[in-house]
Amino acid sequence: MTSLSAKLSLSLIILLGSQPVLSAQREAESQGGQGVNISQRAAARRKMAEKKRAAKGELEESDDRQMTPEELLESRKRRGSRGQCRFVATMRPPKLLPGESGTLMVTAILQGKSVMQAPSPVEMTPRVSPGFATLGALSARPAPMGTIHQGYLGRPVYENTAIFEVPVAVSSSVKLGETVPIALDLEFDIYDGDSARVVGRFIERVQTTFTVAQYVDPPVAPISAVTEREDVDASRQPDAQERAPRSATPPSVASGDENILTGATSAPTPAPEPTPDSSGHEAQDEPRMPRADAGSVGYNALYLGVGILLLVVLLLVARKR
Repeated sequence: MTSLSAKLSLSLIILLGSQPVLSAQREAESQGGQGVNISQRAAARRKMAEKKRAAKGELEESDDRQMTPEELLESRKRRGSRGQCRFVATMRPPKLLPGESGTLMVTAILQGKSVMQAPSPVEMTPRVSPGFATLGALSARPAPMGTIHQGYLGRPVYENTAIFEVPVAVSSSVKLGETVPIALDLEFDIYDGDSARVVGRFIERVQTTFTVAQYVDPPVAPISAVTEREDVDASRQPDAQERAPRSATPPSVASGDENILTGATSAPTPAPEPTPDSSGHEAQDEPRMPRADAGSVGYNALYLGVGILLLVVLLLVARKR
């Protein structure tokens, strides 16, 4: 009885161990019979994947067609505008005291065919701590008429540069000598100057710093203004030579200085004392006749000579008759 049960258990173990081997053989045989169709199945799977991708692309195109231009720009917005535009930021004045106000000048330098339409819808997001400074609203300077790109000839557009201004107020709690960093994110649209089509919407971070200190910059008047002012002052003032009294004697003789020609020092000439007349009053200076100028004397001599010559000619003509 014991030997029979041992034989039955042994046969059961053999059957259970051979079952996985038999199943593996059957699977291998089935795969061997269908090995030719493996490449076909792979190709079919690739085709299905391509169809799914094509259907997905068509859905995306249909979605883009249904979107408005503003929604399309917002969906394709990207950070950084390298190759399209770059920014330069400076403070005016470069130094501010606590509690003072200045202006942040942001210049957009457009590259290639990139332009900004006017008015430019630029949005600003400040990135500065309120403990250092407070930024105001962004404002753009007026755009000139287009003269470079074909798509914007004669229309207001920013072709080369676009200048923006941002008011800056320094906090009163900032200490002297500190360096205040200022950063802001600008969101703007770039268009192609020739086709006038939108290139994309970009976000660019602009950064700069300024020092909390006193800025000394006295105003300097232009050279033309100074010259005009001097001319006006000179025209208003009378001539110094006309105002100065003319002395009868040379300055060197009257003051007792050294004579320039002889080198001798001459004594100052005493002023003549007034002599009393017979009535006991001091004699007044007689009125002097005006002195004739050298030019008038020359003209008188010329006229006299011409008159004498005419008289001689008349006498000669009379004698011949």
